[in-house]
Amino acid sequence: ATGVGAARGSSGSPAKMWANGSETVSVDSKFNKHPTKKRKSGTQSPIVRVDLARKPDQEVVLEMIRTRRPQVVWISLPSGSFSKAKERQDAKGFARPIRSGAHPEGLPEILRGAHTPLKKRREDGNALSEFADEVVKLCEATGSQWVVEAPTNTWFWDLACARATLVRPETALTKLQMCMFGAGRDKWVSLMSNAEWVKQLGATCDKSHEHSP
Repeated sequence: ATGVGAARGSSGSPAKMWANGSETVSVDSKFNKHPTKKRKSGTQSPIVRVDLARKPDQEVVLEMIRTRRPQVVWISLPSGSFSKAKERQDAKGFARPIRSGAHPEGLPEILRGAHTPLKKRREDGNALSEFADEVVKLCEATGSQWVVEAPTNTWFWDLACARATLVRPETALTKLQMCMFGAGRDKWVSLMSNAEWVKQLGATCDKSHEHSP
């Protein structure tokens, strides 16, 4: 494979590598039920469904990188527990915040386990960020280019692992609005990468289209 794309949310960014004719293996959440994408050739791109918050499932992807030596590995992280939204509704009302600027890894009361569902969301989010960091280090060791994608307005970018990667000379941060790539909304997404071509993806809405409500 020339590309491996892994996502636990609903981001479709890795799929753009198929559209360009690249041979790509997609790793998606087993909880997502997206239809299988097709390349221009008409053949289906293989999809491996795992839970990237679990160590055994993470190892599936890491082993894929070790053995296949892809040219590019693209990791898409959902906002999830990293969301900066002041209020997040659930079925019973409003969920409490999980992180803050002072505590991007998790609020102290969450860490103490007073709110078990929130603690689980915090643990899953941290597991995903640690996995992304492990992927970056493995790609650097094997010579693969890497891209870590996450919504711009999330606490992920305040984590120590993200900050440490961003200060490396070979790392660049590119920001774009998804509406410029066919999405219905003008959502801001940031791409952290060691690949020069990723910088060309930076784009701000040109107001030539309407956005979904």
